[in-house]
Amino acid sequence: TRYLATSDAAMAGAFAKASHFLILIGLPVLLIGMVLAKPLVAVLGGAEFTSAATVFLGSHAIAAPIILQILLVAVFLSYLSHLTTYVVVAAGQQSSLVIPNILFAVCNIGLNILAIPHYSYLAAAAITVVTELAVLAVSFGIIWFKIGRFIPNIHYIGRALVANAILVALVWPLR
Repeated sequence: TRYLATSDAAMAGAFAKASHFLILIGLPVLLIGMVLAKPLVAVLGGAEFTSAATVFLGSHAIAAPIILQILLVAVFLSYLSHLTTYVVVAAGQQSSLVIPNILFAVCNIGLNILAIPHYSYLAAAAITVVTELAVLAVSFGIIWFKIGRFIPNIHYIGRALVANAILVALVWPLR
């Protein structure tokens, strides 16, 4: 809140640092979780749970490791949307979030009611990702158009992606 009151440069720096930190911790969780989803499910639920599926998409069985991978995307998006939402609230623009959040909740519930009977937990996971993406897009849009054009450093994100690619290469044999 103090940065918002003092200067755009201070706020831009704080937003960049916070988003960099969330990317720094979020990307490894996302990527390592994606690579190690099957062994993680085997450890947590038992080996038989890795291939047990009650949902089929065409001829493809959708088992727990795939659902875990989908939900990890939602977690990563949630990291970022929490930051953007907090910035909106700190700037006193929280009223801009009321209608979109009501619409997100209604759409999420409606889509779950329609899709879960047909696609079970796959629908719930996919709808969660779409909802998190919508929350992130709207809260970032409010920041962009009403507060300031704060963006993370693209070079930092590039370096984080390279470091995480190396990390993925190191854990790949463990899958």
